[in-house]
Amino acid sequence: MARKNPRTKAAAPATTPERRVQVTGIVVYLQYPDGTTRTVTYDPRRVEALFWTRRAVTEILGSYYESRDISMTREHCTHCFGPTRTRAIMGNRSEVRITSDLLERLWDAPDDQGCCIGILSKQDNSSPGP
Repeated sequence: MARKNPRTKAAAPATTPERRVQVTGIVVYLQYPDGTTRTVTYDPRRVEALFWTRRAVTEILGSYYESRDISMTREHCTHCFGPTRTRAIMGNRSEVRITSDLLERLWDAPDDQGCCIGILSKQDNSSPGP
């Protein structure tokens, strides 16, 4: 009688992959205080999440960054949020650690026209984006 080898595992049953609906594009309609509108399109291959309330930005997105040591460079901040907001949240620093406090200050920092951000995206590279 042959002994079974206890180290040999049974083959896993074959399963079919889940059929899932794919998000292929995200469109957001923005309205500014002066009544003008703008349409912004996000690529779901680059953007993992969108945040459009203070609570979502500070509690959900902020919590994500609080548990990680991720910094944002002045160049990236200026590219995403413009020079006025960059000066408001970074001062003269060349790099800042992303925290819920920094995100709250960014959320409340007006641009050159006096408008505050209405939406933030969480990009797949862990950096917040416009």
